[in-house]
Amino acid sequence: MAEQFDLERKWHEMKDHVTKSRKDLNGMSICPFAGAGFAKNEITVHWVKTEMFDKANYLIDNYPADKKLVLCIGDPKDYTLDQLEEWENKNQSKAVKNNLYIYTSYKSEDKQRSDNGPVAGLTSGNKGLAIIQIQTLDDLNKKSEWLHKNTKYYDNWNKKYYDAIVKRRYKDSKYDSEEFEK
Repeated sequence: MAEQFDLERKWHEMKDHVTKSRKDLNGMSICPFAGAGFAKNEITVHWVKTEMFDKANYLIDNYPADKKLVLCIGDPKDYTLDQLEEWENKNQSKAVKNNLYIYTSYKSEDKQRSDNGPVAGLTSGNKGLAIIQIQTLDDLNKKSEWLHKNTKYYDNWNKKYYDAIVKRRYKDSKYDSEEFEK
């Protein structure tokens, strides 16, 4: 029970970290649409033990129509970063075929392999969770395009991180992103 409480506390700290307005991001948050997504109940969290991959596979085939983001969150003692990334890479093409996209998150110091975070020097705020994020792809690309056209948000991203996250997603989804290429 105490372990679950600790995981949930870490999740709430991470959620606050990514939705907080940042001076370094011209008043935007690390995840600019997350706050609205939570407020509109477009995001759901599934707490998992050792069934994370089974749950995520189920969600790829049975994604809830009213959600923009679904997270499977577990204890990093039950999963390694390599396992999460291997699962992500193995299942990404299936997700894309279902108009979804997968990102994994792990303890920031392990996943980002740096003390300096990739977005304006800020980390993801993940202080000890294993997470599979599954998002609706067309909505994600639409919001990303809006950010490109209307803000300087991506100017704050490390190029390597941008290429690994945004550019890779555009390529995987065959999204025409030429006007946005960095």
